Amino acid sequence: MLEEIKKELFKSGETLSSSDWVYIKKIIVHNPEDFFNYRMFLKYIGSNMSKQGALKILNKFTEYNILNKSKNKRNETIFKLNENMITYKYH
Repeated sequence: MLEEIKKELFKSGETLSSSDWVYIKKIIVHNPEDFFNYRMFLKYIGSNMSKQGALKILNKFTEYNILNKSKNKRNETIFKLNENMITYKYH
């Protein structure tokens, strides 16, 4: 899964920091196939980061097509791994 992300980023000339890779790994381990919000992300990474800091990271992953973003019924921004980029499934 991480190799697929690296290949896609390489095609576009983008790179991620080592901490970004840790965040991606945490998302994959904790929530590979379901939606999550910034609060859940903060639990995954074990951080007291601000909401703005978490959303900045998640929005960057959205820009790189690693995550998809949408709104739920409460108008809260939610995220999910981009299934078009990631073909490996945990089954």
